Amino acid sequence: KVYGKAGEKGIFEGCRTKDIDLILSKDQKVMNGGKTEGGYCWTADITKDYSGSDEHNGRVFLNYDFQSITCDY
Repeated sequence: KVYGKAGEKGIFEGCRTKDIDLILSKDQKVMNGGKTEGGYCWTADITKDYSGSDEHNGRVFLNYDFQSITCDY
Protein backbone atom coordinates (compact mmCIF):
# COMPACT_ATOMS: atom_id res chain seq x y z
CA LYS A 1 0.00 0.00 0.00
CA VAL A 2 1.12 3.54 -0.75
CA TYR A 3 -0.30 6.29 1.44
CA GLY A 4 -0.21 10.06 1.06
CA LYS A 5 -1.57 13.15 2.75
CA ALA A 6 -4.34 15.34 1.40
CA GLY A 7 -3.02 18.39 -0.44
CA GLU A 8 0.23 16.68 -1.44
CA LYS A 9 0.81 15.25 -4.87
CA GLY A 10 2.38 12.01 -3.73
CA ILE A 11 5.69 10.18 -3.59
CA PHE A 12 6.98 11.68 -6.85
CA GLU A 13 6.07 15.29 -5.97
CA GLY A 14 8.67 17.69 -7.34
CA CYS A 15 10.07 15.10 -9.78
CA ARG A 16 9.92 15.43 -13.56
CA THR A 17 8.66 11.88 -13.98
CA LYS A 18 8.52 12.24 -17.77
CA ASP A 19 12.35 12.24 -17.57
CA ILE A 20 12.55 9.13 -15.37
CA ASP A 21 13.05 5.52 -16.49
CA LEU A 22 11.22 3.67 -13.71
CA ILE A 23 12.13 0.07 -12.86
CA LEU A 24 9.55 -2.01 -10.99
CA SER A 25 9.55 -5.58 -9.79
CA LYS A 26 8.48 -8.22 -12.31
CA ASP A 27 5.82 -9.11 -9.71
CA GLN A 28 4.32 -5.58 -9.61
CA LYS A 29 0.53 -5.53 -9.69
CA VAL A 30 -1.76 -2.82 -11.06
CA MET A 31 -2.32 -0.18 -8.37
CA ASN A 32 -5.83 1.10 -7.62
CA GLY A 33 -6.10 4.54 -6.07
CA GLY A 34 -8.66 5.73 -3.62
CA LYS A 35 -9.25 8.57 -1.23
CA THR A 36 -9.13 8.05 2.50
CA GLU A 37 -9.88 10.46 5.30
CA GLY A 38 -7.24 13.19 5.00
CA GLY A 39 -5.37 11.55 2.14
CA TYR A 40 -5.20 8.75 -0.36
CA CYS A 41 -4.17 5.12 -0.49
CA TRP A 42 -3.03 3.06 -3.47
CA THR A 43 -3.51 -0.70 -3.15
CA ALA A 44 -2.38 -3.53 -5.38
CA ASP A 45 -4.94 -5.46 -7.43
CA ILE A 46 -3.61 -8.96 -6.74
CA THR A 47 -5.49 -10.34 -9.75
CA LYS A 48 -3.89 -8.10 -12.39
CA ASP A 49 -0.20 -7.93 -13.34
CA TYR A 50 1.13 -4.47 -14.09
CA SER A 51 3.46 -5.74 -16.84
CA GLY A 52 1.60 -5.59 -20.15
CA SER A 53 -1.39 -3.74 -18.64
CA ASP A 54 -2.89 -0.62 -20.21
CA GLU A 55 -1.15 1.47 -17.52
CA HIS A 56 2.21 -0.11 -18.32
CA ASN A 57 1.76 0.35 -22.06
CA GLY A 58 0.88 4.00 -21.41
CA ARG A 59 3.90 4.42 -19.11
CA VAL A 60 1.72 5.42 -16.13
CA PHE A 61 2.30 4.39 -12.51
CA LEU A 62 0.39 5.87 -9.54
CA ASN A 63 -1.09 8.42 -11.99
CA TYR A 64 2.37 9.70 -12.99
CA ASP A 65 3.63 9.58 -16.59
CA PHE A 66 7.18 8.22 -16.95
CA GLN A 67 9.66 8.21 -19.83
CA SER A 68 9.70 4.42 -19.61
CA ILE A 69 8.68 1.70 -17.18
CA THR A 70 10.42 -1.65 -17.04
CA CYS A 71 9.20 -4.59 -14.96
CA ASP A 72 12.31 -6.54 -13.99
CA TYR A 73 13.52 -8.56 -11.02
